[in-house]
Parts: sequence; structure tokens; C-alpha cells
Amino acid sequence: MTAGRHGEYDESRSLRNRLGWLGRLGFVNYVRSPTRTSPINHAVARFLLGSYVVWKIVWYDWRAFLSMPVLDTTTYAFVVPPAELWWVLTAEQLLTVVALGLFVVGYRLRLTAFVASTFLVHMGVVRFTQNGSGATTPLFLAAYLLVFFALYDRDNELSVDAVRRTASQSLASLNDHLKADEPSTHGHHALKWGLLTMGIVYFGAG
Repeated sequence: MTAGRHGEYDESRSLRNRLGWLGRLGFVNYVRSPTRTSPINHAVARFLLGSYVVWKIVWYDWRAFLSMPVLDTTTYAFVVPPAELWWVLTAEQLLTVVALGLFVVGYRLRLTAFVASTFLVHMGVVRFTQNGSGATTPLFLAAYLLVFFALYDRDNELSVDAVRRTASQSLASLNDHLKADEPSTHGHHALKWGLLTMGIVYFGAG
């Protein structure tokens, strides 16, 4: 390595040191390596996903929506309830908000994530009948992500479910885990498959 390259390397390292933790931020390729040394990113992703979907659906006025008789597509018209049954979609909306609240804190993740994803798909298809553009795509993507979080619920180590699992373990097994020499790794498989699905949906279609 030449003197010039040494200088550039030292200057770059010095800049990272001055920036502290901010200088160590970078892109994480979960598709290539879905395991990390900390479960924090997984918990943050769960919080952001649940919060975003609640913010997205809480404003829906299904009574006003069903009062509009014009359908952009009739392919999925069979899933649209009659206008007088607008309260069915409102009930789904409220149940989804409750399920997402439990999902964010990590309680009964497999159940709450599947319930929320099922209702999201139904609400997304209903809205798609009047708006066939990409405005409803976030609902379907969120449903996919929720399914992956449910399938890999054991990866959610910063959650109420994880606390309940730990409480059920014996004291000896907990001591063995704490005394282990190798650093623990934490799976982020929901992020791996979720990001891959989003890439296929947005870029695979051309």
C-alpha cells in the first residue's frame, strides 16, 4: 500500500471515529445474510410495519366508499358487501387495528399477524374494485410481510411472546445460554423474504 493510500485509509478511519455510531451505519443485505448479532432491527421493523398499516387504514370510511356505485373492475365484485352492510368492513378495520397493536408488542404473533393479513387482503381487494391503480398495493405488500412475520415468529425475540417463552424455560437452560462462549445470533428471515417479495413485485413486473 502506497503512502497516499495509507493517508486515505487513515483519514477515512478517523472520519468514522469522529462520527461515532453514525459512521458505522450502512446497508444491511438481509437477503444474503438473514442473521444478525442483535434482534433490535427486527423489533423496529415490526413496529414500523404495524404503525404504518394502522395509519394507512384508520382513515377509511367504508360507509362512504360503498355508497359509490361505480366499480373500476367487476372481477372481484363478489367480495364487496352491500352498501347496507358497510359495518362489516368497519368491524374488519377495527379488528385489524387491534390485531396490529398486539402484533407490534409481539403478543400471539402468529395469530395476530395472520388475522391482520387476512383482513388486509380483503379490504385491499374491496378497494381495488374502485381503484385499480397502485394505491392498494401497499395493503397487499403489508399482508405479505405480516405472513412472513407469522411464519418466522420465533425470530421475534424482543416481544411479549419471547418473554413468555423465556419464563417457561428452566433455570438451568437459561444459565447454560448465558454462559455460552459463542455470541448469539438472531434470525431476520421475515425481513429477508419480505424484502425479496417487495423487489419482485416492484421490479419484477418491469
